[in-house]
Amino acid sequence: IETNAGVIDAGTYTISLGAGAVEDTSTNANTASTFTVTKSTNSTTDFAVSAFGSGDTITLPFGTPMTSSAIQLANYKIDNKALPAGTLIYFSGDKETVIIELPNGSIANSDEVVLSVATSVVSESGAKLDTASRNQVVSGLTDNVQPTLVAAKKLTSTTVELTFSENINDATIAALVADDDFVVKVNGVNFAYSTSTGTAANDNKLVLTTAAYNTSQNVTVGTTSVSANVDVEDTIGNLLKTGTTVTATNN
Repeated sequence: IETNAGVIDAGTYTISLGAGAVEDTSTNANTASTFTVTKSTNSTTDFAVSAFGSGDTITLPFGTPMTSSAIQLANYKIDNKALPAGTLIYFSGDKETVIIELPNGSIANSDEVVLSVATSVVSESGAKLDTASRNQVVSGLTDNVQPTLVAAKKLTSTTVELTFSENINDATIAALVADDDFVVKVNGVNFAYSTSTGTAANDNKLVLTTAAYNTSQNVTVGTTSVSANVDVEDTIGNLLKTGTTVTATNN
C-alpha cells in the first residue's frame, strides 16, 4: 500500500504465489507459496550524522537502527582511500552506533581527515545519510605511526648523527636510563656511545658520541630489537621502531 508515490506504508504484507505462476529457464514451474514482508516505518527521509575521532577510533552515532550495510568496511573511505588492512568495524551496544578502529601504524599525523560514507549505507527504515554526512571532516584522530631510523652520518671521528622519519621528543632522549636504544658497530665491533639531542629542539636528529674511530671504517647504527629497551619517542608518544639498521655515510 502506498499513501505517497513510491513509498510503501508501514505494516506486514502477505504475498501469495500460485502454483505454475512462473517457470525457470528449464521450464520447471514453481509450487504454490506464501510469505510475509514487514515494513517497520514510513520514514525514508535522509538524515544527518556527525562522526568524531578519538585516538585511533572513529565513532558514527547514527541515532537510528542501521542495517548491516553500516558495518561493511567497503562502504567507508578516509581521504578518498579504502580503510587500511586490519581496520575493525562493529556496532557498539546497539545498531545505532558504529565504531571504526584503525590499526597501529595507519594514522600518519593528527590532522583532520575526510570520512566518506557510501550511499548504500541505510537505516532499517531505508533512510540514507544526507549529502553533507556522506563526506565530512573528522577531527580527534592521533598519530599512531612509530618513528623510524632512516639515516646515519659520520660527523667526526667520535660522533654520528642519526636522522629519523619524524621529529623526536628531546625529553625522552635526555631521560634515557641506559644507552641501549641503539647498537653501534665499527667494522662489525660493538662501540659504546652516549646520546645528545639535535641542534634544533624536538627535531628529527640525534647525535651519538662514541670512542674514536677511523671515519674510513664501516659504521652501522641499528635500533635495538628488544622492545623493553626502547625509550626514544616521537612528539606524540609513539616509541621508536625496533630492528632497523642503517649504514653511516661520510659527512
